[in-house]
Amino acid sequence: MLNKASRIKLYLSTKILLLSIFSNKDKSENFLIKKFRNIFKKKYIVLTSMCRVGFLIILEYLKLKDPKKNEIIICSYNLKEMVDIPRILKFKIILVDINKKNGSLDISKLKKSINNRTSAILVTNIFSSYNDLIKIKNIANRKRILLIEDNAIYYGNNKITKNGKKFSGSFGDVSILSFGIMKNISALYGGAIITDSNEINKFAKKRIKSFKKFSSIIYIKQIILFILLKFFLSKAIYNLFFFYIIKISHLKNINFFLNKLYPAEYFLKKKIIPSFYYSKINNLSLNMIYLQIKNEKKLHTENLIRKKNNQTYYKILSKNKNINLLKIEDFNFQNFLEFPIICKKKKELSEYLFKKGIETRYYYYKNCEEILLKKIYYKNKISSQFESELLCLPSHDKIDKKQVIKICYYINKFFK
Repeated sequence: MLNKASRIKLYLSTKILLLSIFSNKDKSENFLIKKFRNIFKKKYIVLTSMCRVGFLIILEYLKLKDPKKNEIIICSYNLKEMVDIPRILKFKIILVDINKKNGSLDISKLKKSINNRTSAILVTNIFSSYNDLIKIKNIANRKRILLIEDNAIYYGNNKITKNGKKFSGSFGDVSILSFGIMKNISALYGGAIITDSNEINKFAKKRIKSFKKFSSIIYIKQIILFILLKFFLSKAIYNLFFFYIIKISHLKNINFFLNKLYPAEYFLKKKIIPSFYYSKINNLSLNMIYLQIKNEKKLHTENLIRKKNNQTYYKILSKNKNINLLKIEDFNFQNFLEFPIICKKKKELSEYLFKKGIETRYYYYKNCEEILLKKIYYKNKISSQFESELLCLPSHDKIDKKQVIKICYYINKFFK
């Protein structure tokens, strides 16, 4: 029997959380601004309380700049919150399907969706390839449309070029980052806006200046959640107890626990923007981000192990005809936090793996047409297919090569 393999890893350590209490906020902010300028090759960095707050600010800027251009193109396979925000702000949302082969925004459908009312394209780095991002950037430049790059789960991914490393997050006219509790740079809450546009920079800074301090109650709740997760994910507690809670929740469909494991899955449409969105980044979050990014050796090691795990999954599972894998051009750039596979027997496979002690991510992103339309009218078939057939396997640095090989063995055995 394989040791229990958790899909969840909290990259934030308790030590970093405690050290952040005693760190200097100004030092942290200055370091991050300088570091992000160097990584993303952008002039202006604005730190935000959340990634979605950065997106909200950019949309407010677009509405003010040209109210007549009220359409935004978004990949249909996405986080529901990222579609709900422009919906509340009265943008006309054009949902474009995902590319079946590599998981990028479907470029042929993107071209057909652009018109003289198109205000922006939001490209979400879920499975994005370097070559497709270049193509999308060129389209946006030719059409003079603002390209917004959502780099929430792609931090650190890069392409090695003759001019050095080209990082994801550096393609957009404006890009947004996330440092939420489950990200590989984790600060409970946190985000950033990155751009070369002084106009956007000035608007964002002025907007944030009017925001309130981040809610202490919400922040304390997140700290408590972090401490509880750290406890339950400790090796002994996870193996003896927590794994079985997760397993039973999936097998018996216990919504109370599934809601905690997949909060985005139980999304509710909002009538207005939540008031806590209009808040500044907490000083503790600033210090946490600084202390993690400063430790480049640790980040490099985590990224390298994850890349090798993804390569092992790809090498073994690509031989299985019952599974579809996304085309990966570059494992440095498409270095997924969890390894995605697509199969029609997703539910049965997930249950089988749970019985073998392997936790998978059953729910990932969604076909966001369900926010805007009745199901009978769904057009983005590939997004719906990904929603129903995509399963993610654990790939973080606490999973070693032997475990990856064993997981692949059980998957292949299941289909035999």
